[in-house]
Amino acid sequence: MDYASWASNLEYEDVKQLYEDSAENNDSFEAGFDTKFRPSNDDTPIGPGEVNNQHYLTIVASELDGSTQRIIGYLSEEFEVPINAVRFNYYREDGREYIARSWLNDPYEIEDEEEEQEQESWNGQDFYGNFGANSYRKWSDAREYGFITGGGGEWYHRTMGKATEGSRIFVYHPGDGYIGVGTVTQEKTPAHKFMIEDGNRPITEAQLEGDLSQNKDDPDLREYLIGVDWIETVDMNDAIWEKGMYANQNTVTRLKDQQTLDRLYDEFGVSAP
Repeated sequence: MDYASWASNLEYEDVKQLYEDSAENNDSFEAGFDTKFRPSNDDTPIGPGEVNNQHYLTIVASELDGSTQRIIGYLSEEFEVPINAVRFNYYREDGREYIARSWLNDPYEIEDEEEEQEQESWNGQDFYGNFGANSYRKWSDAREYGFITGGGGEWYHRTMGKATEGSRIFVYHPGDGYIGVGTVTQEKTPAHKFMIEDGNRPITEAQLEGDLSQNKDDPDLREYLIGVDWIETVDMNDAIWEKGMYANQNTVTRLKDQQTLDRLYDEFGVSAP
C-alpha cells in the first residue's frame, strides 16, 4: 500500500526520470516506450500521451494467508481499491516442470464489472480513437478513404472491437492532439478485407501513400481498420489540444471526460448525443 501511494503521485517527468536513470542502453523514455509498445514505428519517438492515469495493485506470492485475503477483500469490496493477488506454484513430475497460476479474484469478472461501471458514466455514443501515423499508416489515406487503423501487435488492436457501427469517434494523434471526428460505418476489420468503392476491392489495392498490407497473414501483427464517415478533420499541425484533455495509449476507449468532450464539441461543431 505504501508503494502504491507513492506510485500514484508520479507525474510524467518522474516516470521519465526513473526510466532514464535505470536504462542500460541510455535510451530516452520516449524511445524505450516506442520500442516496447510501437515496435513498427520508425519515426521520431513520441512516447505515451500521458502516464499514470490509472493503476492496479497485484500481490504475487506462492502462498496467501487468511489475513492477506481478508485485507484484499476488504479493500476491493468496501473501498473499490483495484487490488488482486495471484499465486504461482512450481511442480515437477516425470522429469517435466510446471508453473501453475491461480488468481484470488477472477480478473475477467473484475474487468466485466469495470465495464458495467464505466457504462454508467458514459454517454453511450462517443469513443476515443488513437491514430498513430507512421511511414505506412498515413492520415491523408485515412481522411480520403474513411478509416482509422491499428496493428503491429495484439495490444494495439485488441480494443478496436469496442467501436460499434453508428457510434461517434473522436480521433487523436499522439503528441499533437485531436484531428478528426466521424461516425463509425464499419467495425473492426482486417485491412485486406476492408472494402472500398462500393465493396469492389480491398483498400490494400488502393493507391495509398502508406501501405496497409503489412503482415497481412499474421492475425496479431496485421493492420485492422474501423470505417469512419468523417464529420470534420484537420491537418495534424492544426490538432486540437490543451493541457488536461483526455489521451490514452489504447487504440479505442470510451470517451467519458466531460472537459474534453465539451472542448471537442465546440471545436468540431458537433452536439452532445
